[in-house]
Amino acid sequence: AIGGLRGGVARMYKGLTFSVLNQIPSNVVYLFSYQWVKEQIETKLPLGKTHDGSPWPPLLAAIATEVMCVPFDVPHDVVTQRLQTQPMASVAPFQRTWKTPVQGLVELAEIYKAEGLRGCYGSTRAHLLTYLPWSCAWWMSYEMSRLGLQKLGQPLNITGAPVQIGAGVFAGFCAAAVSNPIDVLKTRMQVDPALGRRGIAAVAREVVSREGPQALFKGLAVALLFDMLVSAGGGYRYDWVMRFAA
Repeated sequence: AIGGLRGGVARMYKGLTFSVLNQIPSNVVYLFSYQWVKEQIETKLPLGKTHDGSPWPPLLAAIATEVMCVPFDVPHDVVTQRLQTQPMASVAPFQRTWKTPVQGLVELAEIYKAEGLRGCYGSTRAHLLTYLPWSCAWWMSYEMSRLGLQKLGQPLNITGAPVQIGAGVFAGFCAAAVSNPIDVLKTRMQVDPALGRRGIAAVAREVVSREGPQALFKGLAVALLFDMLVSAGGGYRYDWVMRFAA
């Protein structure tokens, strides 16, 4: 019974170490990339400034940053999904891969050996279809709502963290609502190599025909809650990193 309990808890955290140790540096790079691209857009294109209420710099910066990060993010996403769906009793080299990030690299090597670059990057289109809408919705919602909350908070001298947290929560809600259907399809494609070789439109038709349109909204409540909670600190983290680097 104790062994079963331990196995059950372990299953909940499979792929966590690999994911966290890769996400920390990649998030820092992502934030700096977004800020740099946004500044270039504001400086070189006649689209207005973000602090003046123009949504174009955060929108275009979000698109450009997501595309720039594809070579790193897609393999990471594929490996994390595979680790999370591997049974605990899998044979080497997948056995208990949640214990060490090195096993994540072993998993990536095995995917490349068995499926080639298509296995590592076959879900690039689905990844972009998920994260481009997510990032665009998040950054536009965050930047614009932060401006609005700053104006509302001025009479009460409410600035800084409360504004950033409130804007982050709103941005998380918008991003989760926009991206959840495609995220469902992307996950199906990543964990099933047969589906991964098909177009996302074909996968969508198959999922809807088998399970109904409601299948595209599986996990929406959890996604909304999770993204709102995580995004509460996302805006504060972004501003803190930018202040630290200034």
